[in-house]
Amino acid sequence: MAASATSLPRLRFRGRPIFYGWAVVTAAFISDFLSYGIGTIAFTVFFAPMSQSLGWSRTLLSSALIVNRFVEAAVTPIVGPMVDKRGPQGVLLIGAAALGLGTAMLGWLESPWQFYLTYGVVMAIGLTGLGSTVSHSIVSKWFVRYRGRALSAVTMGYSLSGIVLPLPATYLILTFGWRSGWVVLGIVTLLLGLVAANISRRQPQDFGLHPDGDAPTEPRAGSASMEAPTHPQPAISFTAREASRTSAFWLLILGSNLGVMAVYGINIHLVPYLLDQGFTPAIAATIFTVLYSMQLLSKPLWGFLSERLHVRYCAAICYLGGGLGLAMVVVWPNFVGIGLFTVVYGLTRGAQSLVMSIAWAEYFGPGSLGAIRGLSAPFGMVAGAAGPVLAGWVFDLFGNYLPAFGIFVAGFWMGSALVFLAHPPTLQVRA
Repeated sequence: MAASATSLPRLRFRGRPIFYGWAVVTAAFISDFLSYGIGTIAFTVFFAPMSQSLGWSRTLLSSALIVNRFVEAAVTPIVGPMVDKRGPQGVLLIGAAALGLGTAMLGWLESPWQFYLTYGVVMAIGLTGLGSTVSHSIVSKWFVRYRGRALSAVTMGYSLSGIVLPLPATYLILTFGWRSGWVVLGIVTLLLGLVAANISRRQPQDFGLHPDGDAPTEPRAGSASMEAPTHPQPAISFTAREASRTSAFWLLILGSNLGVMAVYGINIHLVPYLLDQGFTPAIAATIFTVLYSMQLLSKPLWGFLSERLHVRYCAAICYLGGGLGLAMVVVWPNFVGIGLFTVVYGLTRGAQSLVMSIAWAEYFGPGSLGAIRGLSAPFGMVAGAAGPVLAGWVFDLFGNYLPAFGIFVAGFWMGSALVFLAHPPTLQVRA
């Protein structure tokens, strides 16, 4: 039996009521900020100082991602159905505690096995609890017509972490050392994660509400106005088993994970690459910040477009642009190439997580979205680990990153072709 609407805090702005779905968006935004900001952005900034201080190779540091991704791959299929049935709050609480504790524990590392345990296991549990399988699935239940703009606001958390974290993290490292820096980030992570867990909720129907804040008598179809998108929505929700029997499911997995391999390889090794080119840590962090500023700008643009242009076209363009931007660094490994990279890569690849989250919801419906995302997630975890390890191994073998970057360009472009071929499944397939 659904709870009453009074079970939710009443949100108002200038005396007018606000749909609680936007509070859920805020919680998901915090989750994305923490999961990506701590697991990827902060790790990228701390990568070189840790390697130098501990005397560990870049391959050794990168290989911890393998453990991290395999733990995430094992946990996510359990988390997805749990969120569908019981809601996100318990999962978010566990995620906040594990990620905050694991981040602080990095400040006491002395040996590789401690690093593998901390980053590979403890933080992996936290990253899963605060990850997109939870946050994006829940937001997709609260919004249908306005899903594009809601998820664009959520995924701004990814980009904002790339803007907000590099310079303060660099300051912490230069002023207090990388060990103290991890402890500070761990405390902040725990506090923000608890806020997200406190305000997130499973779905509007549990509280007598409707997606998008609609009244029961309002039509669900949109108009052609700027406020009401025309993009069609699915009439059904696939189960995880039904989704796995469609070609679209596997094309989305293959296409997106070729991109994921490239994205995580670049994310982890971009700052070390910039340092190898002779840039100072401060300049490298600034370039990183500019890149994520471009990605932040890309979110509302692609959120708006995804409500009017079929999401598979949006995804194909994003992957194509990511490869083009990275190719500019390969061809011109200087200020010119890096400048072009930040603009082209940032404005296209920066929306990849957004358009793929929209694709999963629009192709298979919101009913079992957590379970479907949980089923697909292990493939992404493997791809996300493969990219950084490949780049680290190539660097140790050749002394530079350019061969690995060339592989990533090809991955982006192949991924673009595959997601373009992923047509939405039909009702007949489900029957």
